[in-house]
Amino acid sequence: MSKSKRRELSAEEQHVLEHGHIRLLTSREDMARCDEAIVEHHYLHNVSLVGEHLRYAFIYQGRWLAAAAWSAAAFHLKDRDQFIGWPADQCRRRRGLLANNSRLLVLPDCHYPNLISRFMKLMLGQLPADWQARWGHPLALVESFVDPRYYQGTAYQVSGWSHLGKSAGWKRDADDFYEKHGAPKQIWVRPLVKHACVKLRAPQLPADWAKVEAAAAVRCAAKAPEIRGLMESLLQEVPEFRRAQALAYPLPGLVALMVMAAAQGVVRGPQDLADYADTLSQGQLRALRFRADPDTRDIRCPKKTTFTRVLHAVDDALIERVLLRWQDQILRSEERRVGKECRSRWS
Repeated sequence: MSKSKRRELSAEEQHVLEHGHIRLLTSREDMARCDEAIVEHHYLHNVSLVGEHLRYAFIYQGRWLAAAAWSAAAFHLKDRDQFIGWPADQCRRRRGLLANNSRLLVLPDCHYPNLISRFMKLMLGQLPADWQARWGHPLALVESFVDPRYYQGTAYQVSGWSHLGKSAGWKRDADDFYEKHGAPKQIWVRPLVKHACVKLRAPQLPADWAKVEAAAAVRCAAKAPEIRGLMESLLQEVPEFRRAQALAYPLPGLVALMVMAAAQGVVRGPQDLADYADTLSQGQLRALRFRADPDTRDIRCPKKTTFTRVLHAVDDALIERVLLRWQDQILRSEERRVGKECRSRWS
């Protein structure tokens, strides 16, 4: 069977592609206009941008034809991380070098042929410099999700993106946890620099990328037995006051987490604590007695909204008192270990 002949663009359609331009949206008015358009016309009907972000519009003769939003990359994405080839700890420290095309929208009555791929090409050409100017560091790779019930990812394919597979079918519910929605998305990625994956997983990052790793959240260094020792004292000292629905994260465990964060110099703000909590291993989370998700069996770490609620109710004096006592226990334990090693060495 012969292939169907490709339709030639009309003079108007060609003019739109050649003379349309993109604008980085920086004013409050333009950003609000972008968000309103996405909420009204995008199939997700929301524009919750996580972390560092930028917005763009494609404009022709003063008229907005399309809009897009970029935000921080997904925390955990199996196919993406396998594509890059980095372990979980590198992903945590270097994830800031990735961005997510979280929204892509052609406005009603503006579906000109090739418009969306033209928009994507122009954005990819400008995005690295704009990200550097706004957030102070470059980007190495971008990602996006496409719902196959609505689209096939053609705009990404023709723009040089790679289709890796499908997501596991979870969505973030507020900031606290992930909820299974049963609609896996296509995963698309595109390197922005040559050998991006090799550089991202290398033992040492290029100098202009290293600042992202240096700014990564402090990782929890406490061992599970140390955490259990801290929990034993807190279980008697910290009464639970919340409803049963909130007990996925028992209050003694949250207080213990805040004490450990304070011991490592983490600023006691909800987002700082959430970033610190994200560094905990499954063993550390288990020692805090946080509950496992019934579907995945993984223990989820608390997010910003959990800490926002708890910080209003927990006495600062309690945190300081427990912190000083725990630091004393750790120091005495370390002194005993060093003394034992010295005696063994000289005996």
